[in-house]
Amino acid sequence: MRSVCPLLPLALLIASTPAMGQWSTDTLSQPRSDLAATAAGTTILFGGGFRGVSQRSDVADLFDAATCTWSNAALVEPRADLAATTVGDVALFGGGTDRVDLYDAGTGTWTIAALSSARIDLAAASAGDKALFGGGESSEQPSSRVDIYDRATQTWTTAELSEERSSLAATHAGSLVLFAGGVASSTAKSRVDIYDSVTGLWTTDQLSQPRMSLAATTVAGKALFAGGSIGCCTRSSRVDIYDSATQSWATAELSVGRSHLTATTVGDLAIFAGGVDGTGMPSDVVDIYDAQTDTWSTATLAVARYDLAAAAVGNTAMFAGGRTASGTFEDTIDVFRAPLGEVYCNGLPNSTGVAARISASGSLYPGCNEVTLLAEDLPANQFGYFIASQSQGSFVPPGSSGLVCLSGDIGRFDAPANVIQGPTGSITVDLTSFPVNPPQPVLSGDTWNFQCWYRDQNPTSTSNFTDGLSIVFE
Repeated sequence: MRSVCPLLPLALLIASTPAMGQWSTDTLSQPRSDLAATAAGTTILFGGGFRGVSQRSDVADLFDAATCTWSNAALVEPRADLAATTVGDVALFGGGTDRVDLYDAGTGTWTIAALSSARIDLAAASAGDKALFGGGESSEQPSSRVDIYDRATQTWTTAELSEERSSLAATHAGSLVLFAGGVASSTAKSRVDIYDSVTGLWTTDQLSQPRMSLAATTVAGKALFAGGSIGCCTRSSRVDIYDSATQSWATAELSVGRSHLTATTVGDLAIFAGGVDGTGMPSDVVDIYDAQTDTWSTATLAVARYDLAAAAVGNTAMFAGGRTASGTFEDTIDVFRAPLGEVYCNGLPNSTGVAARISASGSLYPGCNEVTLLAEDLPANQFGYFIASQSQGSFVPPGSSGLVCLSGDIGRFDAPANVIQGPTGSITVDLTSFPVNPPQPVLSGDTWNFQCWYRDQNPTSTSNFTDGLSIVFE
């Protein structure tokens, strides 16, 4: 391994990182519920909502995931119970009235359009070049209207759902947009209207259970429709899953039945958060579906609430706003960051009997400069430090009991402040200057590989390495 003299300053961070990801909190510029969220380019957008009883907001909060900075804008008019979706690099906020605000992430500019009819409690989703706003309530009556925006021609057309309904959910699956559930005349619906963005044709299907105020998201080609109210006071835990590859349906269950929840997807994880549970109280439950392992797990929001909104970019998902049991309008944002990188090389067992592990948390975007490396299962009271290279390798160095998974120019994060001690240790790395020769910044598109070197007594004095972790920065 190559020793490099220039060493960068580093700061100690957290002592451990959950295997499923890392949660933290942030705040909106204004507390509100019944807002809408979507993501375009590297930006997560939260728009509109109620900022008080019958007080609508025109605020749009924009989080740039590439720089981890916030900015604000104003919708054309205050409104709540709207819907949002993205087609290409254009985010659309429609409904609440008949207005549609369009944000072009490529140019950073806003334009205005109009739905064919004003309505609230509608749903929106996109596939191909088409963005669809369907259903909702107009003049206190359920609507079947669908407004379709064609990004390629920048034109609007209309269609009709097979049933009038509001409080429905929408998402995509491949080239399909699916509108599911909803309510009309106080009756929950099971109807699913399916639009093919390639052919322009509509078909219908059914959920396994009628319900309204449910949430939807898509992961790994599967459209998931979760939760909702079956009737006035009965909350459902049902998850209907449509697989676009097999064109078939399956079901699963949330850990807690609830309505008025929200959902988004980050990587292989579909996340359903908040809502109102069976007792009528706001929920802090988060259900997480891992499409890679086909397993479910749970987490907890910082504040129990309902009528919140969610969107994701890169490995970052945000769950913002909502209302609490006391009726308070929330500005809380729960931020989930999926683990960084993939293990590409397995470590060898140390004196503990197992191989030490490496993981990383933070942001995939170098502009945020937020990456933490964590080593676990190290021998107690033995020191070590992290190493990095843009090249992978595989060899056992002389006098070591471990496998080096790096090659080429290998940098050591071995400044005194960064030396860690087993059984667990972590550091925050400075992405602006990695200690290779000469020092260099991490850039968008770069791939870096990491390990942790550490001392061991096994049974005599030796060294070893964690497994290897590869991160592709966006």
